[in-house]
Amino acid sequence: MENSEIREKEHEKLQAIRKQLRLCMNGVIATSLREKGMNYKLIFGVPLPEIRQIARMYQPDVDLAEALWHKNVREMKILATMLYPSDVFLKETALRWIDEVPYQEIAEQLSAHLLSASPDREAIVSICLGDGGGGAYRRSCGFLCVANLCIREEKLSPETETLFLSEAKKELAAGVSLTQQAASLALKRFGRLSAGQAAEVLQLIGEFQHCGKPEQEEFYKDIRFEFEYYT
Repeated sequence: MENSEIREKEHEKLQAIRKQLRLCMNGVIATSLREKGMNYKLIFGVPLPEIRQIARMYQPDVDLAEALWHKNVREMKILATMLYPSDVFLKETALRWIDEVPYQEIAEQLSAHLLSASPDREAIVSICLGDGGGGAYRRSCGFLCVANLCIREEKLSPETETLFLSEAKKELAAGVSLTQQAASLALKRFGRLSAGQAAEVLQLIGEFQHCGKPEQEEFYKDIRFEFEYYT
């Protein structure tokens, strides 16, 4: 197939997706997201379940996903994370996308659909948590990837696990932030896999229990409650 034909088919799919999003648009949700600081060129306000329904209408496709990702449209970026074939979503592309993440919601979708399913997932986690560089959501993506790997019940390598636990403790010690929330979630999912891992997490952050700092003490209580309820 000629390149011009490929581009034409891609354009037709983009137009069809835009039409489907418009049919599902929700002005109340769109307004709420803008009020929360999401400054996309366009927000249709389509809920995630309906975005998933649209994604199921298309075969995973690298070119289509890249085209959707580069649109400054909330729902198209989310669809991009659902339509890029995860088996070829390798480290170089993953790091580029991670550093282009505009908001935490996209970090969450990217981590759930692609980062945790990538053949390079452990390398991605190690880079996100270990090198100290990259975009504003790089560390969040690293922690969220770990959380999703734990949901999939995939065991981390000893090196990745050690790095994750060390960096998660460091993040909690720094105080409340979106990255801290991602780190806390990852610790919860890690600890829920077994009583032994729950005990390991509580030992890791044990110094927070009575440290006299309200934020750290609350982190400890919250995570301990999670384990008491689920393990």
